[in-house]
Amino acid sequence: MATDTPPAITTTETDFARSVDREIIRQVGGMNLRGLRALREALSTSRSGLPAAAESLREQWLALDEGAVAAVADAPYLLFDLSLEPAFEARRHRLPEEAPPPRAETGLCGAATGRGFTRLMCHFAWQTSKARPAAAALLLGVNASTCNTLRALDLLELDAIAETAGECVSLRWGGDLRFWSRRLDAARTADRAALWESTLAGVQRLAALARA
Repeated sequence: MATDTPPAITTTETDFARSVDREIIRQVGGMNLRGLRALREALSTSRSGLPAAAESLREQWLALDEGAVAAVADAPYLLFDLSLEPAFEARRHRLPEEAPPPRAETGLCGAATGRGFTRLMCHFAWQTSKARPAAAALLLGVNASTCNTLRALDLLELDAIAETAGECVSLRWGGDLRFWSRRLDAARTADRAALWESTLAGVQRLAALARA
């Protein structure tokens, strides 16, 4: 019997079914919610260094109630980028006795709430890369090189990187105002169909990255 579902959607759902289980998705949703609260805190204090989709849509972000924020957070992948290559590179070039640079007070993770979220993301990425490397690209959006580097770290090395990784965390697709404006509007109006379309668009983008 014919179906209206495009083949690409079936494929991306299969990718997630093979690589991701419900418990990980539950954890991801909780992390998204924590990160979105840190983002809204940064926006409410007019902190600099935030992505365009946060700065330009500030009023939309701050107008959400808690239920709408939870609806935005409800996705089977992280809504935040973790680009650790700069932190890896800085650590490689720092002498063992050399102190890490001072933490920046800008961006998403400039305050204590954001720094706690950074540490949580680093540990989740490390655990996922070690235990479920096939899921790392789908859940985290990280490439194979980053996944392999994370897997090779021991816990002490991971802690050292997490201390200075605040600038490595940002809103995923932070330059895509259309994606975020639609997702925020769908959450504000409790439009479940529009929220699902937004979530599925993200699944497809991350599935394409995983295959590449």
